[in-house]
Amino acid sequence: MQIPELHRYSVGEPYSEKRRRWPEGAQFLYRRGQFEFLLFFNRPRGQEVLDVRKAEARFALLPYRDTLFFPYRFGTNPRWSYATFSWWLHEAEERQVPIPPQELAEESRIAIPIMLVGADDGLIKAMRLVTFSP
Repeated sequence: MQIPELHRYSVGEPYSEKRRRWPEGAQFLYRRGQFEFLLFFNRPRGQEVLDVRKAEARFALLPYRDTLFFPYRFGTNPRWSYATFSWWLHEAEERQVPIPPQELAEESRIAIPIMLVGADDGLIKAMRLVTFSP
C-alpha cells in the first residue's frame, strides 16, 4: 500500500495558498487517499474555536444513494449540522475509492483531520484529529 504525501497544515497559516475566501459551511472530503472535514466560518467566535479544538464531538455517517451525509456537533451546542460528500463533486483526478470498512482490520482506525478555517481570511483557526473504527 502506498502512503500518500500529506500536506502540512498549521493553526494561523492559510488553508490554501491559492485561495483566501470561502463560502461559509462544511465540507467532508476524500481525496488523495485521505479524509478531511473542513468548517468555514466568517470570523469564528472564541467558543467555536475552543469547541472544535477540545470539546466533545459527535458524528454520524448516513449514506443515501450516491451521497454521504456527515452530521456533526461540537460542545454543548444542541443543534446538529451536516456536511455532504459526493464522489461526483470531485475532480476526476482526485477521485479515489476508499478502502471498504469491511476490508480493514478490526483494530484499524480511520483518521479524519478537522480544520476550522476563517471563511473571510482563509486562515486555519483550529485543528484536531478524530479517529473512527471501521
